[in-house]
Amino acid sequence: MTKKDKYILAVGDSFTDRDFKSVEYPDYDCSYKKWPELLANRLQTNVINLGRCGVDNDYILNSAYDHILDNHEKIELVVVGMTEGWRFTVYNSFLINPIALVKENISIRKWHDYENAVEPLSKFIMVDRLLSPTDWARYAQTMFSHFISHIIRIQKLCKTFGLKLIVTPLLGPISYGAMWNIAKDYGITIPYDSRQLAQEFSKTVGFYDVDPATVLGWPFYPHLGGHFLTEGSGGFDFATMKVGPNDGHPNKLGHEHIANGIYNFYGKAYL
Repeated sequence: MTKKDKYILAVGDSFTDRDFKSVEYPDYDCSYKKWPELLANRLQTNVINLGRCGVDNDYILNSAYDHILDNHEKIELVVVGMTEGWRFTVYNSFLINPIALVKENISIRKWHDYENAVEPLSKFIMVDRLLSPTDWARYAQTMFSHFISHIIRIQKLCKTFGLKLIVTPLLGPISYGAMWNIAKDYGITIPYDSRQLAQEFSKTVGFYDVDPATVLGWPFYPHLGGHFLTEGSGGFDFATMKVGPNDGHPNKLGHEHIANGIYNFYGKAYL
């Protein structure tokens, strides 16, 4: 098999999904090419995009692991767009985003029955523990550790098969701004600042086992010298690069920004 016969494997959530549709703006034209297709064009190759709206990092990385194990000889590059660390999926079918279940007016859609059923657990995680003056650091590190473990695992797998890899969070792992907004909604004071949250990330088990050579933006938090492609620290302009005021998903310009960022990182890492 020649190099031109190989392809990019892209995995992620709604920031990656080729078929993304805006819930808040159902008439918005989302037919523009998403970053995996744009990146493939830049690298003059093909792409298989397994991105799916609403999924967690377990789903995202498990889809990558399974595909790599079955098709590693066909893959030129693996690109992982990770999502928020607090999301979780039950049986690979029930998609849970706790922040959406505890924050009022985050979406106009109606919740599924399973989301209504898990709302108390979501409040326990997002409000009672991540905003607890005594417990927040321990619960944050639990999420951070799970997040980091996936990065280390995909790095090991790609190294085993000799595959090029780029990992970057397009959401997550824990957004200070999101937690601050939840605290505001519940009339409580957030018990930490953005610097303290970043410091907890740097204390997490596995932090120093990550190979920065394949992780775009590492260690992510600006206080640690990192950045996110979809935040201001990574050059993302919220006024022009998102779908709308009530929908933070990247629009056409936003996806071009993501693709350019990944392409530039690829050039530094592999060319």
